[in-house]
Amino acid sequence: MDYNEFFEASPYKYAFINFCCFIPVCLLSVYLFIYILLPVYLQKKKYVSFSLVFFSWFSFAIFINYFFAGLFLNNIHYKNYIAPNFINKINFSYANTTWAITVGLVALGIKLTKNWYWEQKENLEIVAKKARSDLNIQKAFIQPDFLLRSLDSIAAKIDTGSDEPGIMVLKLSDLLSYSLYQNEVDLVPLEKELSGLHDFISLEEKNLDYLFTINVQVNGDASNKFIPPVIILSMLQKCIVMLHNEDSNLHEIIVKINILSDQAFVKISFFNLKNDAHKTLDWEIIIQNTRNRLNVFFAPDEYRIQVTGEKETVIMLNIPLSDNLSGQINNSGKKAKPSFYEPV
Repeated sequence: MDYNEFFEASPYKYAFINFCCFIPVCLLSVYLFIYILLPVYLQKKKYVSFSLVFFSWFSFAIFINYFFAGLFLNNIHYKNYIAPNFINKINFSYANTTWAITVGLVALGIKLTKNWYWEQKENLEIVAKKARSDLNIQKAFIQPDFLLRSLDSIAAKIDTGSDEPGIMVLKLSDLLSYSLYQNEVDLVPLEKELSGLHDFISLEEKNLDYLFTINVQVNGDASNKFIPPVIILSMLQKCIVMLHNEDSNLHEIIVKINILSDQAFVKISFFNLKNDAHKTLDWEIIIQNTRNRLNVFFAPDEYRIQVTGEKETVIMLNIPLSDNLSGQINNSGKKAKPSFYEPV
């Protein structure tokens, strides 16, 4: 009632008695809300049953607290005397039951928030696992059209007695090694990606039905730079397969790669396409496939990919580079592992 009571024992004694008398209903309320009302009624959307049980518990809690209120009032002696009569016991019972229901609702809110958090986390993990599984499949995937063209070309050159088949087999072996290395790896040296790109282009140039020329221009230092594997190679490979299938009259592809300290800017330009090829060909599916793979490693605002073109089609990719394998962490929360593939 006044400041001096902070230095007296009785207020703390009465508070402890109050706690002991009314905490049982609070505890029961918490467990009722968390373990009965939530799983049995709320999560199953039985709202009418939930309301009936809720108000039944409220009434029963008032009944229980009525006796605890009598016990409390009989054991305290405030300066302003409170008689343990029916009205006072009902008032104390109602007030403390209201607090018990409030505590139960707060506990229910915490439980719902916790369940929502874990569900969201589990959903993200499922999405990440699915994306990683898709990525692993794509890592180990070489376009069958490209393989058939390369094998046909090697067989034809063997029949002619050329010296080229040995070199082509080695390049194809290196390219398959790069695509079929350990699937759990997150980053590879940028030099490996560029080497695989050159092997792919070299093989395509020797294919019998080859219709295009591909020029690669790399500016900047690729050493000590790391990139998610098969990103550029897979994108170019899908483009060429699509153009082969469409029998496009393509004469030249120019691949420009500018390497900075923490970024790589890739520009793939397709010249002399047939009329409206930039509209009729499904470039967006290539962009989306590449975007899905990049989403495994980066947030959407950390990279950029788009396709433009009127007279020629241009795919532009801006991708982050890492110079520290041990510190690189992808969206799945796992540290990236260094990788150096073994020959097939």
